[in-house]
Amino acid sequence: MSEFRRRLMMQSKADNPILKDYLTIVSLEDGLTAKLSTNACEYCVDGDGVWKTLPADTETEAVNSGQTLSFRGNLIPTSSNGVGTFTINKLHNLRGDCMSLLFGDETKDCFSLADNNHAFRNLFNGNDRLVDASELSLKALDLGTHSYYGMFAGCTNLVEAMDLPDNRLANNCYQSMFQGCTNLTKAPQGIAVDKFPIYSCTDMFNGCTSLTKAPILSLTTTASGKLLINFCFQRMFKGCTKLLEVQETLPKSSLSNECCREMFYGCTSLTKAPELPSTAIAMNCYQSMFYGCTSLTKAPALPATNLNGKNYCYASMFQNCTALTDAPELPAETLCGNCYQHMFNGCTSLIEAPDLPAKTLAQSCYSNMFAGCTSLTKAPIISATTLANNCCQQMFARCTSLETAPELNALTLTNYCYEFMFHKCSKLNYIKMMAIDIDALSCVSNWVVGVADMGTFVKNKDAVWSYVGESSVPSEWTIITE
Repeated sequence: MSEFRRRLMMQSKADNPILKDYLTIVSLEDGLTAKLSTNACEYCVDGDGVWKTLPADTETEAVNSGQTLSFRGNLIPTSSNGVGTFTINKLHNLRGDCMSLLFGDETKDCFSLADNNHAFRNLFNGNDRLVDASELSLKALDLGTHSYYGMFAGCTNLVEAMDLPDNRLANNCYQSMFQGCTNLTKAPQGIAVDKFPIYSCTDMFNGCTSLTKAPILSLTTTASGKLLINFCFQRMFKGCTKLLEVQETLPKSSLSNECCREMFYGCTSLTKAPELPSTAIAMNCYQSMFYGCTSLTKAPALPATNLNGKNYCYASMFQNCTALTDAPELPAETLCGNCYQHMFNGCTSLIEAPDLPAKTLAQSCYSNMFAGCTSLTKAPIISATTLANNCCQQMFARCTSLETAPELNALTLTNYCYEFMFHKCSKLNYIKMMAIDIDALSCVSNWVVGVADMGTFVKNKDAVWSYVGESSVPSEWTIITE
């Protein structure tokens, strides 16, 4: 906190219990007024104990720099408006206890919002005059649904936020809480809970373009079961373009559908990803998690070996991570639909791809997986002998440094399985593909468009096809059978 703000805090009678027990606005400029939409409440000036009625959507009297406005009430929140939204016309800080809007003079003994869903929903939403909320108390140990939903969203001058207690979260409780706080540099220190419910932290810091350090997210219980519930971290740090540090961010627990989808999407300064130790993953759980993290050089380990039923679990996970040079091993032997689709698409610094041990593929599982990896010189070993529709569609499209294709040992092809697979791989000069026939619908359609003019094609001696062209064997290549 700057010396200027500290001085103003001292001027505002910091020892006055009124300012501790009630939600308080500390003015940083002359002529500050405030109004609360939807509900009437009471306010006092400088903690003088003289409470005045404030009708809904009506301005308080004006106060000068260093003076305070404190608020109390017994308000009942609604799903659409919470207890209301403050409009404040001058620069200010916040301090005191938000509970005073719900519990009035009984605030200091109240620690639960479980019966007050939507309590502080959008309370300061769009308040572009708020500077510092680090001394605001959000002490509730049990939250209700949407407790702090959008509470500070769009507070574009907010620099420092308050800490959050170890508490019991509820659905949507922190959703969009600081979304679009473009000057926020200090987030809450940590969030320690017994589980992360549905949408609990979705979009919490989305668009906080000045945030450099993520809070630690930790579980305070060792209870079994799914402790990360659907969508809980979805887009949590999306667009945090200055985020550098992520430490111990993800708990070691079972995942749920879309729990980390787009969590760090577009975090262009992130150089180190958190560890992802869970082997019990879920549908879409990591989809686009690090999409566009252009400073990320190393991917975290992904130890799951069974992806059955976890569709899109890794889809686009590292897409357009243009600095990524170190991809993780992919040990899964049981796949699911779209599991690796676009996973490394556009990773232009990736030189070597991890081997793919699965014998049986799933629909679109490898589709576009390494498309646009223009530095890729070593293709993965593809162990599959049983294919699925669209399984390798555009898998290596535009890999302009790739000279040797992985061996393709499946004897029977499926619809669209190799369509556009090596499209515009301009240096590719060796392919071994052992299919007996190529009758499946568009199975090799346009798969060698734009490859090297001269090369070697190895085909099965028992093959019953002899086509030449961009949807079979490049016309000038040498054909070998084995």
